[in-house]
Amino acid sequence: MEKEKIFAERLMEWYKSNKRSFPWRVGMSSKWITALTAILLRKTRAETVAKHYERIIKALETPERTLQLSVEEIEELLKPLGLHKTRARQIRQLAEAWGKQEKLPGLGPYTLSLIDCLHKRKLVAVIDVNTARVASRFFGVDEKRVEEVLREAVKTAGTCELNLAIMDFAAKICTPRKPKCNKCTLEMMNNHKKKKKKVVTFSLTILWRPKSIFGLYTFTCHDPCNVCLCCRTKTTIAYLDIVSGSWVNICIRG
Repeated sequence: MEKEKIFAERLMEWYKSNKRSFPWRVGMSSKWITALTAILLRKTRAETVAKHYERIIKALETPERTLQLSVEEIEELLKPLGLHKTRARQIRQLAEAWGKQEKLPGLGPYTLSLIDCLHKRKLVAVIDVNTARVASRFFGVDEKRVEEVLREAVKTAGTCELNLAIMDFAAKICTPRKPKCNKCTLEMMNNHKKKKKKVVTFSLTILWRPKSIFGLYTFTCHDPCNVCLCCRTKTTIAYLDIVSGSWVNICIRG
């Protein structure tokens, strides 16, 4: 509990003067808009969503208004964000089911927790790759315990806004690569830098390609977070360049 208290207090203090300003963080009174916002934010930078947010929300302001548009029209609207075909289909299905089904399609744990946080102001932990990264580095826990420690931290803080503080901290300081540890307000996070590098052996199917061959090789994980795809699945792609004789790693880490 002491660690959770330090984590919450320091982050909330940092957040006061370093918070990012986004339109969806102000007056989020509509559950529909909150759900829509969560879908827009999936696998997309918040800054990118912010550029197109007002235009998209105006067009999809209610489920009824959304149903007046075809899937193709919604796709065109969402094109600047990427993943527009998947998002358009999900939003359309959500609008069709809105008010008719208790369990709404396309709303997974992340989206539901974001709705509880932004709309209902519940003391829940919002888990995504960014909040998980901060928690795993500070608390030294694996993927299975991330939700547990963040849930305790949010309760200790007494406000679900701690989730937003963690997201902003992850974007500005605790980045996936080259984190700004010298500017870190969470001093114990420096233990992250002292961890030994973990060597993981990846087994790959051997396939012949022009000037290359796929096979077995050893990949040194410089950030053993146990959260990223490589650490979790222990799979990646690499090829041996016949010309140079060196392994070329095509890493799928986010």
